[in-house]
Amino acid sequence: MPHGSSPALAPEAPAIDTSALPLDFAEFSSLASQSFVPLRVRSDDPDAFRGDIRASVGDDVHLSVVTATGHEIHRTPELVARSEHRSFKLGLQLSGTGLLIQDSREAVLRPGDLTIYDTDSPYTLVFEETFSTLVLMVPHRLLELPTDAVQGMTAARIAGGQGSAASSHASSPSSPATSTSWAAPSAEDSPATRSTS
Repeated sequence: MPHGSSPALAPEAPAIDTSALPLDFAEFSSLASQSFVPLRVRSDDPDAFRGDIRASVGDDVHLSVVTATGHEIHRTPELVARSEHRSFKLGLQLSGTGLLIQDSREAVLRPGDLTIYDTDSPYTLVFEETFSTLVLMVPHRLLELPTDAVQGMTAARIAGGQGSAASSHASSPSSPATSTSWAAPSAEDSPATRSTS
């Protein structure tokens, strides 16, 4: 990962065959912002990067499965300020290991673990190795919960053996119903500024 990145994460995770993943680094970077909110994606080795995002959208609720080789995702203060979309994301780690940093909290995520993060606040996701994660993105306005209360739960790990996380992992699909592809410019490290979410 880039110099100065977060400490190494636990390496033990199921192997993923990335040979069939269709997106290179530039395509994945643009599609990540198209599928979610504007993001900055970084990779130590963009030439070897491979990734895929499979998504299903209905009533402004986005369900996606992301599979990729190692990289970092940054939702910077500048990107937050330019975005009109305010959503919570519920992430379920399917394989590999990830690190979520938001609101001065950190959560190391292993298969079966759940976490919540807020697109209306800067965050960083670090994936040092190949991984797969399921992401449910819900607009703030659709939740029947106080926004402040949910924001207080961001970057908190819900372990896979605890109730809802375990049942969600057991019942989650390998991928949503539809797969999206996107041809992007070849910039290696630039934030995409358009979003469909």
